[in-house]
Formats: sequence, structure tokens, C-alpha cells
Amino acid sequence: MVPADAGHGTRAAGAARGGGRRRDRAAAARFAAGRAAVHGRRSRALVGVSRRRRVSRRIRPRRHALGGCLRHRLRLRARRQRIGLPVHGAAVRAVPDRPGLRRGAPVIVIPAIDLRGGRCVRLVQGEKARTTVYGDDPVERARAFVAAGARRIHVVDLDGAFGDGSNLDVLRAIAQAVEVPVQTGGGVRTSADVRARLAAGAHDVILGTVLVEQPEEAARIAREFAGHISAGIDARGDEVAVRGWERGAGVRVETMLERLEAWGIERVIATQIERDGTGRGYDLDFYRRICERGVPRVQASGGAGSVDDLRALQALELPNLEGAIVGRAIYEGTLDLAQAVAELK
Repeated sequence: MVPADAGHGTRAAGAARGGGRRRDRAAAARFAAGRAAVHGRRSRALVGVSRRRRVSRRIRPRRHALGGCLRHRLRLRARRQRIGLPVHGAAVRAVPDRPGLRRGAPVIVIPAIDLRGGRCVRLVQGEKARTTVYGDDPVERARAFVAAGARRIHVVDLDGAFGDGSNLDVLRAIAQAVEVPVQTGGGVRTSADVRARLAAGAHDVILGTVLVEQPEEAARIAREFAGHISAGIDARGDEVAVRGWERGAGVRVETMLERLEAWGIERVIATQIERDGTGRGYDLDFYRRICERGVPRVQASGGAGSVDDLRALQALELPNLEGAIVGRAIYEGTLDLAQAVAELK
């Protein structure tokens, strides 16, 4: 974390603490709203707010919509500048990306690029020995995904996850080549790691192992980079796995979700490891339980074999199920990305 200016004094420090408490309260309120959305319960006050918003849209639909997007872009620009990061085109142009709760939008199809040695690969159930290489040009692959209609790209640095190196330069090249937000994870364990990924052009950074092994550091990172942090929950059954899925953490998924709520992390990328890379479909009960816990934004990962699996996710009608991450099915041709994007609109 960048140290505070010593000249700010105790008054500035108190203001900062107050700001943190306000963010925590705001995050808690959003989690509560997520639970209400899933279970169909809305308070009278929230209904009143919704009615006023609808009236505002009817009276000034064009101005309201454009103004909202502009305010979001300006806030995002200011946030990145405040923490000393460059402002990339994709970050400025990104629209408000909470479709699950705010608009009740359908599931977004998010193509995945897993990097090992600078190449596009896929693993089966996270095992190194079961690696398939799908190309030597991840940047061109990212461009093709966007051309097919992808609105977000998921990039995982497997070398970072296994402690075998880094693909930061490849991430930077991908982020510069596409006009959509890039979310990335794999080997992110410190504030410096997060800053490096954001400086490379990532829109969101995914924490994994650090959530379990260094919870205090994870909470600090979530506060420092609020709005740019997601949590990767990789589970075998009901147990969270860490270190590139190589071992169990002895922590239940429910326990981890409680921690994330306390830390104000609002997006969860959840993987059921036994389904990953198998094409057997998503574990629907697993994602239903996570969504019903009230997480504002949930992405399903691992198991897609065809567009039918995406339809099954969409049929759950969970308002906070934001997207579905798809990898091997796209690379092997059992799922056509352009068709899936068109069908799930």
C-alpha cells in the first residue's frame, strides 16, 4: 500500500478510517440487497426507490442512461488515478458491470485464456500432467473472442499459480489488444501483485490462496483496491482448495463466503474442481447455494461442454449469477462462442 502523507495528520487518518467504515457499510448493504433479490423480497423503501428510478427513466430516458454510464467511467478513472495506476481505454469505456442485480440481465459468456509458458493451455481438474496446448498466440485468441461477441475475458496465469514464473507481459499485451474488461488471477498473493496486474491493464484481479493463508492481507488488499478485487473460490465438494488446487485448505465454502462479505468483496468466481475441463456441465446446486447466500455477483467456472450447459445455468433464474466462464469447450469446438453469446442475450 502506498504510505499516507505524513503531513495529513491524525484528522486525515480519522477521515480515512471513516471512509473505510462507510465502504464496509455500503458493501454490507449490497450483500443484503443481493439476498433480497434472490429470494424475491424487497422492502417498501427499496420499492419506492425503484419506482422513482423508473419514473426518472420514463421522463428522461436518454439523459439518465448516458449520464449514469458517464458517472461510472469518471469514478473508475478517478479511482485508478488515485491509487497511481494508468487509465486504459477499456477501463474508461467499461459500462457498469453489475448486470445481475441492476438489470436482471441474462448470463454473460466469458471465454477463458489459461497461460503457461506464454501459450494458451487447458488443464483437466487443475492437474499439470493433464495439460493440452491450444495455441501460441493468446493475444490473437483474445481478439477472436471479442470479435465473436465476448464482453469480458478471463485470463489465468497458471505459472503464477504454481509458482513457476509469470505471464505478466502476455497479460499486458492482451489488455492492450482488446476493448473489453480483462479479469485475471493466478499467483496473486500481495498488494504488489495486484498493483502489477492493474498496471498491466487488468480491470479486476482475482485473489485465491491469499484468502485462506493470509486473511489479514486479503482484507487489506480488498480495502486498498476496492472495486477491482474478485475472489476465486475453487472447491472440491465443500472444501476450498489452494496453491493451484494442489491441496485442500480445510475451510468450507460457506465460511469463505462469510469472510468475503466482511471484507466487502462482491464478485466471486466459483469453480467446482471435479467438473473443470470435463465437459460434464456445471454443478447447478453448487452455484444455487452460493447465489442464495447473497453474493452480489457470481461467475460459474468449470464444466461447460456445450451451449446446453449455459442454458441450464440461465434456467436457474438467479439474479446475481453474472456470467459463465468457458474454456475447453470453445477450444475444442463443442461450443460456438458467437452462437452462445447470441442465444444467452
